[in-house]
Amino acid sequence: MKIIALLSALLIIQHSIGQDCETNAKNKAEPWDRSPNMYATPQVKPSPGEAAKMKINFDKVDSWVRSVLTGFTGAKVGYSNEYFLDYINGGELIRYFYQATGIKGHYGSTTRFWAYYCQNNKLYTEGEAGHWIYVNFNNVFFSELAQDIGVYTVNGKMVFRVLEKTHSEGRVDYYDLRKKMNVNDTLYTSKHDIFLIRNSDKSVFITITRKEYLEQMLKDAETYRAKAKELQTRSYEEGAKNFEREMKAYKLDKLYTPEKEAKRRKWFEEDQAMRDKVIKRIDPDVDASLDVINQYLQKPDEWLSRTVRSFYSDSYTGMAVKHYFEYLDNFKESKEDYTRSEIAYINPDYFNKTLSRDVPQLVIVELVKNGYWFMYKLSDKVKQPDAFAPLMAMLNAGKPTPTVTK
Repeated sequence: MKIIALLSALLIIQHSIGQDCETNAKNKAEPWDRSPNMYATPQVKPSPGEAAKMKINFDKVDSWVRSVLTGFTGAKVGYSNEYFLDYINGGELIRYFYQATGIKGHYGSTTRFWAYYCQNNKLYTEGEAGHWIYVNFNNVFFSELAQDIGVYTVNGKMVFRVLEKTHSEGRVDYYDLRKKMNVNDTLYTSKHDIFLIRNSDKSVFITITRKEYLEQMLKDAETYRAKAKELQTRSYEEGAKNFEREMKAYKLDKLYTPEKEAKRRKWFEEDQAMRDKVIKRIDPDVDASLDVINQYLQKPDEWLSRTVRSFYSDSYTGMAVKHYFEYLDNFKESKEDYTRSEIAYINPDYFNKTLSRDVPQLVIVELVKNGYWFMYKLSDKVKQPDAFAPLMAMLNAGKPTPTVTK
């Protein structure tokens, strides 16, 4: 009995030690770690006057983040200010945004978290920060909000996929990036919270209607026809030239015989005949796809005025185009499991191109949660009424801050 009692006591002590470590990990807090400023293009930095104006905005963001993190525990916290000012050679997302808006670069602040965890009853800190708060001025492309940027155009406008908005409260648009990774991923299906804070009642995005997209598909089908013919014809001709070069070299081979050459020429001719059939199929296939597109253009206005969820990226054949249209409204997953997208472009009336790039015209706050419990607590905190009031005040140029009500 004494041995059993002793073993029980040891198990209780061991369990308590484990609990203490987990409790310490959850309750541990440290001073913030400030990292140096980061310049995406080191040789392109703001002028002293511009840097001073940006610092005023950075200080306001810093104050807001610190208020959000009041009483925060569970991870080491570090932050840095970041500048993306080379709108020509600094990367595609900066260049594309400049082309769409005239804004010459952007800047932001990232607050990173390295979670504490227990292993063998010892407390450790994660080596990488897989979750953070990113506050960005003036570029909607630097987040998970928009995808397929710089690939497609509709009526000459650069379009992209943007997450479907969950709702708006005043001038704050709420987005919830949901990705169900497996059948058990229910508690943490929401991976990112994205909040777009506007300086006016104007929308930042304008969605494309199905009518607009179908009309663009008519043009894209003809472009596909010309490029497909050019590609196949060039391949046909290059194949013939390469074959003759190979035959010329083969005749110098000691294994060469006229019979073998004749057999190879027969194989090549059969291959070219098949390629010729492919070229001849291009016109009827594209014509069939145009017929399907025109049929759908006769749909009721209610259908034609709906949004488009994804881009058409297949070959232009009647069957492929019809399949695409049939599944426009057929979703395999619910909105609770996966966030849907819409095809949109930047509202040309939203941004004021005459303002200098240090002036905030919109603020994006992104919480990258990725399954960490404290990020979900922070998410709940920033969703409280008027939580974004300090950031919204930066956009209102002295105007009263709109009150957010729920």
